[in-house]
Amino acid sequence: MTLITDKIQQLETPIDVMFLMHKVFLTQSEKASELAKNAIETNDLKEFKSVLDNWLKLLLYHYQTEDEFMTGPLKEKEYHDGRLGLRDNVAEHDEIRSKGDIVLNDYQKTLNPKNMTVQEILEMDDLEHLKVMDKISAVQNSIVDAFGAEKLKARSLRGLYQSVLELKVVEFDHFENEEAFVLTLVREQMTYEQQLQLTEKLLFDSTDQNENWIVDFLFSVLDDDESRLLEELISEIKG
Repeated sequence: MTLITDKIQQLETPIDVMFLMHKVFLTQSEKASELAKNAIETNDLKEFKSVLDNWLKLLLYHYQTEDEFMTGPLKEKEYHDGRLGLRDNVAEHDEIRSKGDIVLNDYQKTLNPKNMTVQEILEMDDLEHLKVMDKISAVQNSIVDAFGAEKLKARSLRGLYQSVLELKVVEFDHFENEEAFVLTLVREQMTYEQQLQLTEKLLFDSTDQNENWIVDFLFSVLDDDESRLLEELISEIKG
């Protein structure tokens, strides 16, 4: 499994670019979780939102491309433990998309506690439920006023941090499974040329005005040796 601290030494086949991509994506999830944790103390989410937007944009494009151009053309294989690599891979993508939506929702609630529902407030075990019950029939603003926006925001920040951690864990588990099962199928079933074509889809976003935004970001995070590996692969793709 690729880790942030790993040094990627070589790319034996084009699809091995996934090791570089996974490493970069994990740096973003690590950064997002640290910023969410710091926000509990500083109450500042400006930098967090920038990192979160970038992280989710990378993940969403990556998974959409994988579903269409990687897992789509492959033939399923059942492993000895009953696991179906392709089916589970797509299911994990859906789970991560769902977790991403939760993080975004939690972020919005943190910005404005008035977006929180009565039920969400009731589920906060550190609030005095009896006081809330007196406000159930009142308007939402009265519920917020009963506890104070700052107290609710502090609780929301902790909830946001928890949801980021959950997304980070699901992402890590997915990358681990993908590297163990799906990338093996790609190497077995796709020719070298087909892998190059797939890799081009993963690295370049033809739907965006700046189709290089993915590789530009990868280069901004990878070290010099890893950047050279990526440059060599891009030369093959473009050549």
